[in-house]
Amino acid sequence: MGRKIDDNKKEMAFALYMQGEQNKSISQRVGVSEKTIGSWSETFGWKERRAAVQVSRPEIVNQLLKKVSDMVSENKLDADKLSKIASAIEKIEKKDNLFNYIQSFMDFGQWANKLVGTELSSEDLKMIVRLQDRFIQEKL
Repeated sequence: MGRKIDDNKKEMAFALYMQGEQNKSISQRVGVSEKTIGSWSETFGWKERRAAVQVSRPEIVNQLLKKVSDMVSENKLDADKLSKIASAIEKIEKKDNLFNYIQSFMDFGQWANKLVGTELSSEDLKMIVRLQDRFIQEKL
């Protein structure tokens, strides 16, 4: 039964981590050490997942367009590189809805987190995060 409790704590910690909570706050709320939160973050790739959802589509597109601009200004316009950048921008545009979903889910998660203990239980919040994660995985 101890393993089930650990899994529940880990799920709750992940939900809080993805909402931008600091390890200290998460450890206090979940009832495990900060070191454990850090270990879970490293082991299960939480940092990368949080970083992936925090980079906006416009930021990525702007960086790619700046690269094109630099290539033009330096007279290093390479058709192959330009084609690859254009392809990357096209893929990002297709994933635009995915970025919007993720941002909406993060905003909703922060709002729902405020309701834990009054209108929502921690189990409700974990279920919401699981469903959101499943939704995003199906859209990939």
